[in-house]
This record gives sequence, structure tokens and C-alpha cells, in this order.
Amino acid sequence: MSSEFSYQPAVLVLGDGRAFYGRSVGVGGEVIAQLAFNTAPTGSFEALTAAENSGKLLAFTTPHIGNTGVADPESRPSVAGVIMRDPSRLASHWDSRGDLEPYLESNGVLAISHIDTRALIRHAGDNYRENAGPVFAGLFAGERARTPVTELIETVKEFSIKEGQ
Repeated sequence: MSSEFSYQPAVLVLGDGRAFYGRSVGVGGEVIAQLAFNTAPTGSFEALTAAENSGKLLAFTTPHIGNTGVADPESRPSVAGVIMRDPSRLASHWDSRGDLEPYLESNGVLAISHIDTRALIRHAGDNYRENAGPVFAGLFAGERARTPVTELIETVKEFSIKEGQ
């Protein structure tokens, strides 16, 4: 069922304590990884499977994601998680072979929707300038998102320290 009608909570937590609350799309659980942004207006499926995004939490700055659908349902996503504003419930591209949400679920990818990705990039984007280190974030979905945010922040901070930030 689409996250538009029935959803579990999700929260994106940055190492500096900023939290963004939204809806879980995909599977429940948690993932902590480096944050990456995709600012391209098209090619969201390609970004999900691109080698340079492997193991990262990928935030799409384009507000509507998934309206062109899934190009190849057999192609495995490389990302650890997905962050988006508004997922499309139905694919409308002539060459689409599937919808985004079932693709994420069948591949075990955590995702969050209904957050302000513009605010996220404004807040975290300073860390993408030259000579700045990576930004780590935690994506917590389903029951794990109900954990007090102070505990989730500590979890992300501990991971960041372990990764050498």
C-alpha cells in the first residue's frame, strides 16, 4: 500500500543533532551512512543504482521522485537509503517497468519521504564545500523511529567518530 494512505514514521538525524521527521517508504529499520545529494531534475533511478552513491544516504532535491518509474527492476540499488520530498505513487513514463516504492521494498532499501529536502541541503550543504569532511546521518524507520531523538543523535555521533569525522 502506498505511503500516501498508510505509513510508518521515519526520522533522519544528522550528527549535529538536527532531525527531520517524515514517513517511511520502503522497509523499516535503521541505517547510518554518509549523506550525499542528487540535484539533477531527472535520472533518479540511475542515481539509485550508480556506483558513486554506493553505501550512501541519497537525498534528492527534486521534489517529486519516482514519477518516471523503475527502468530495470532487476538492477540492484547501490544506495543505503533514500531521502525525498514527495514520492510518486504511480509511474507515468512510457518505458517504466515498475513503481518506485515496491522496488525499494523488494530490495530492502530504507527511505524517508515528506521532509523538506531544501532545508536539509541548506543545513548540511555547508559541509560539501572544499576541504570539509563528510556528513553522516542516520535514517530510522518504523518502530526504530519511535526511539527518543536524543538516543538516535548519540547513535549517529558515535558512528561519525568511529568513521573518523
